[in-house]
Amino acid sequence: MTTSANILESNHFTEDEIYLREDLRKNCDENGEEVDPKLAAEIFHKLGLLYQDKGNKLQNKICLIQSATLLNAAVARQPSNEKFRSDLEAFCFNVLSTAGVKKQNADLVKISNKIAKEIKHTRKIVLRKMRKNFPRLTVFKPKRRREQNFITRMESIQEIISQMYTEIMKNLFNECIKLFEGLPCKFAIAGSGSLARNEITPYSDFEHIILLEDGIEDHQNNSKIHEQFRWFSLIFLIILINLQETIIPSVAIPSLNDYTTPGGN
Repeated sequence: MTTSANILESNHFTEDEIYLREDLRKNCDENGEEVDPKLAAEIFHKLGLLYQDKGNKLQNKICLIQSATLLNAAVARQPSNEKFRSDLEAFCFNVLSTAGVKKQNADLVKISNKIAKEIKHTRKIVLRKMRKNFPRLTVFKPKRRREQNFITRMESIQEIISQMYTEIMKNLFNECIKLFEGLPCKFAIAGSGSLARNEITPYSDFEHIILLEDGIEDHQNNSKIHEQFRWFSLIFLIILINLQETIIPSVAIPSLNDYTTPGGN
């Protein structure tokens, strides 16, 4: 379980982490852009391994999310680097082992690749529909009839996106359920944010909550049940992060993105 004590401890920077942060800073120009992506990949890889070690020692799932993001950042910049790829795969297997899933040999990277194909397929369909319905997306004077027609066509496309996106997320959650070969109680997953408003795009993130059945708080194995669902949620997030579309600032790595300290971001 992640507690306030080990969250504070996880924000303690090792000497290696400080050196890597400075190396990354030197590899960025005045606008914060990476000068040498290959060098950045090496730094992210080393940082990813540091956060994996930190997450394992502190039993801190936030550190493991940060590690997954960093390791994927390295692979995204150097896809052909076998060391980077094998370390990412080893990280995924380690998470499955620690989580105590039934299917210890499952390949999370392979599952991510499967989900990525579904997402790319969805994006292609949406692009075709956008081009068909809006061949010339130009600024026009808001005439009532034309504006209403535009809204109706756009709402139709939004409905299609929401249905396809929901189906993809269902498939992903089912993949996670298979890993555990059953979970200890009834539960539901509810999409929120743009998905709940029917405003999701093919590039949106997936905001959601996991709802457990009534009465779990009074169950004798309450803490064990909650912990299993935390691992379930972590594995789900790692599969999404393996799509390599998660930007590093979004996971708030203290040594890289400390917004509270001057020059810390």
